[in-house]
Amino acid sequence: MNPSILLIPILVPVIAGVAALLLPKTLKWGREGLAVAASLLTAAYAWVIFAQGGEGLRLFLPWTSFGVNFDLYAYHFPRFVLLAAAGFELLLALYSASFMHGAWRSREYFAYFLVTAGLANGAILANNFVVLLFFWEALLVTLYAMITLGHKEAHVTATKALVISGLADFCMILGIVFAWHLSGTMTMSEVHLQPVGLGAAAFVLMGIGAMAKAGAMPFHTWIPDAAVDAPLPFMAYLPAALEKLLGIYLLGRISLELFHVQMNGAMPPSASRSGWPWSRRTTRSCCRSTPSARWAT
Repeated sequence: MNPSILLIPILVPVIAGVAALLLPKTLKWGREGLAVAASLLTAAYAWVIFAQGGEGLRLFLPWTSFGVNFDLYAYHFPRFVLLAAAGFELLLALYSASFMHGAWRSREYFAYFLVTAGLANGAILANNFVVLLFFWEALLVTLYAMITLGHKEAHVTATKALVISGLADFCMILGIVFAWHLSGTMTMSEVHLQPVGLGAAAFVLMGIGAMAKAGAMPFHTWIPDAAVDAPLPFMAYLPAALEKLLGIYLLGRISLELFHVQMNGAMPPSASRSGWPWSRRTTRSCCRSTPSARWAT
């Protein structure tokens, strides 16, 4: 199969999003039909990519001589997550078509909806840290824009979401810089680090970015405000579906691929002295409180 097929789940929604802005208002159900059709086509190609099997597809286009390349890679994990994301996008396109038909600023909503889908699919398939950051940070723009569609004062909540998510993404960028410094490569599939020393800092910082995208505490405080101010389909689309999926996906890649995390391994001495002094106390209290834990020790 031609690896250029990996561009379709990215380009189809983005092009459809631009077209949604250009369609005349007189075209009844035009944007709604376009959103559903683009999401259906994206889901179909996501299924084709998922059914490919084997070691996966990789689209590699060299950009620079210092490791920044346009690199998409669909092996078993991204293929599954891409299919799940396309399914969410199709379901929310159907829901949005009914809910947002004739609503205030619906033209912008469907444009942002489709562009968000393309950016999310790009983040899932990215195999280069710079490419990942491009799609990941661009989602902040559509996040802000979609919240402001609720009403005229919704920009306050949108700004809050942008600041919280932006700070977490800064941590993620810093972690990526550390990981690049240690590994010497921007290619994600070639990064295999030990979470010790600077590697531990990279692991934690990148994990913060992933957990913030998933809406984990304490990065969730903008979500209740958005539930009041933003359009209802937005809440089902980004905080409840795509952002959760993206955050958990990246956290999975960080924990299972980028870093060698031994679940039952010994704690590094540096971590036991400074990083997690509470873990020993917690372990002791658990061991005193549960018979099974006492037996395990």
